[in-house]
Amino acid sequence: MFFKRNAQQGKKVLKCDFHGNCKINVNNRHICSYCRLLKCFTNGMKTEMIRSCQTKMYKTNKKRKTMLNQLETASTTLVTLNQFEQVTLFDYHI
Repeated sequence: MFFKRNAQQGKKVLKCDFHGNCKINVNNRHICSYCRLLKCFTNGMKTEMIRSCQTKMYKTNKKRKTMLNQLETASTTLVTLNQFEQVTLFDYHI
């Protein structure tokens, strides 16, 4: 999330208090956002590869449709099983 939040305008907005010489690791990455962003770029991360909102919405909608389809299938199965159970119980009471 850090890269996505800062990649577009990060170099313009962020500044390093230590002249851009910070050593970034897991323990101190929160101290200097500028150097952390530079490390992202030097390791090959690219702003062009950030997914747009439309791509996310497409994936979210696809997941939602899949979930709804599964729910509909499950509810149809339950109704069918319930009808079968009622018929079976009715046969035993006669």
